[in-house]
Amino acid sequence: MSPRVTARSKVHLLALGWLAGSVALACQAGGQPASEPSGTGGKPPAGPTGSGGPTSGGQSPGSGGTGGAMAGGGAGAVGATGGGAGNPATADAAGASAGGGGSANVDANAPSGSSAEITVAAGADRRLATIVTFPWEGDVPGGSIVLRGEGGVRLPLQIAAGRATFILPELAANAEARFSLETAAAEATAGVTVAKEADAVKVNVGAATALRYQTVGKLPAGVGQAFLRGGYLHPIFTPTGLMVTDDYPGDHRHHHGLWSAWASSSFEGREVDFWNMGGRSAKVDFDSLAGMWQGPVHGGFESKQVHVSLAGGQSKVALNELWRVTAYRTHVDAPPYFVFDLDSTQEAASTSPVMLHKYIYGGFALRGHASWGGGGGAVFLTSEGKNRASGDGTNARWCYIGGRVDGKPAGYAALGHPNNFRAPQPVRINPTDPFFSIAPVRDSGFDIAPGKPFVSRYRIVISDGAPDAALLDRLWNDYARPPTVTLKRN
Repeated sequence: MSPRVTARSKVHLLALGWLAGSVALACQAGGQPASEPSGTGGKPPAGPTGSGGPTSGGQSPGSGGTGGAMAGGGAGAVGATGGGAGNPATADAAGASAGGGGSANVDANAPSGSSAEITVAAGADRRLATIVTFPWEGDVPGGSIVLRGEGGVRLPLQIAAGRATFILPELAANAEARFSLETAAAEATAGVTVAKEADAVKVNVGAATALRYQTVGKLPAGVGQAFLRGGYLHPIFTPTGLMVTDDYPGDHRHHHGLWSAWASSSFEGREVDFWNMGGRSAKVDFDSLAGMWQGPVHGGFESKQVHVSLAGGQSKVALNELWRVTAYRTHVDAPPYFVFDLDSTQEAASTSPVMLHKYIYGGFALRGHASWGGGGGAVFLTSEGKNRASGDGTNARWCYIGGRVDGKPAGYAALGHPNNFRAPQPVRINPTDPFFSIAPVRDSGFDIAPGKPFVSRYRIVISDGAPDAALLDRLWNDYARPPTVTLKRN
């Protein structure tokens, strides 16, 4: 069970997992690179700031959206560029984004230092294992730090690049929880670890592998060279170790776990298709790793992909894309699900725009396990209660794909942030093959123009068992309407 918070003038926290007297997971403010898992600490958080529910319009194409900038590399981040300066998605941004979001009131005139009081207001939604993040101004306290609540509850706090992140175990609707900041004698334990392999980046939550990011592409035997690509997530696992993705499937060699690509497009007067790489007009591929980090609350990596036009027999990069993948340890004991954020920034790589045409698919896509093929093996569910037969072409806050793996039900879902362009976005649900695409071009096209980064943000939830609409609604609410945090330094 988890600590519970009830609505009183002073909120009482009952501990489960994080208890007074237990060794607290904590944050080493200085941090260590992801290649050094012991004593790791605060690394740059990522993800969106808080916002309201979905709107029919969303941001303008390429605007970056409100709160669109994502935090740059922090102290100790391997290969991070800029040392916290932020990535290029700065247009119209209302500040660096991080984790599950959360609006914050900060007493900017108070002196900086380790003495602070933090108040978390749930708002209208009940909170359970909620990712909470807020701006951190001024100095970062030295040593390992935790949030201490009533009853001796201690929660690990991870601070870097001007953001602080923790997991709120439970908070009743319309309640508040108050915490003080304190240092801890125990060295921080990395709840999420990240390791670079020869051709991949592996992310573990606790002791279990949650996902693998393919860097350099690897072709299966018998697959044509035109399909070679890297820069995607596969395999992705449930907490019990069931794989829910597929790679280079026989029916669509250009499908890869969780990936991004646009289909019908034009660039410099030529028609190109980044999705259907077998046509040889364009391709998407891995470029480089920009950084990795790990810590008690979250860990992840930044990677760069390139969308390349091959039209006219010439190779030219049309779009540069930056991914920031942040996995969270939301539960101390066996987790009921894994959760990670995927934040993407696409920018025109030259003075030429990329014109994306109206099409039934294109954008981000999720491919299901090989055993879900054949039209009857995959289960689909959207936030609006639609299934495979009724959901294609509809708009959804989230979409789930699942099926049986080794005889057991499992699946994963993509939760769209309400600041995404045209949110809630349309989905393409394939009638026979196990995949869906989040397709903002479904109803009409748009351009990605020079100087106007196009930002997309999704929260991915991977779970064992049948699809749980109530759980996905709750997690979407946490993502879209996070708790409000007030930070007051003493």
